[in-house]
Amino acid sequence: MKLAENLKAKDHYLPEDIHASLENLAINGELTFEEIPTIKTIKGWIGRYSANFKKDASEKALSKNNTVITMFDRTIGRRDIREEKMLGEENIGERNSRKKKG
Repeated sequence: MKLAENLKAKDHYLPEDIHASLENLAINGELTFEEIPTIKTIKGWIGRYSANFKKDASEKALSKNNTVITMFDRTIGRRDIREEKMLGEENIGERNSRKKKG
């Protein structure tokens, strides 16, 4: 399952680690220290990303589930049509008249 793979603790980025990596980039001259966000800002980024990821994953799961249900409904509908064709028109008429009487 894709979602479970993404939730492994060993794969998570800690805000403190990200901040330290950015500081190393600044030490090497690839960034300036002024460009480095605070740990609090990085935590906010991770929180927003996580919330959006979970929302998207939920929507995809619901969409997939609805597709399966729709396909199942269509399959049942086709089966009913085939059964009526097999019964023949006079049998369908008899069945409908019995429903009205009952």
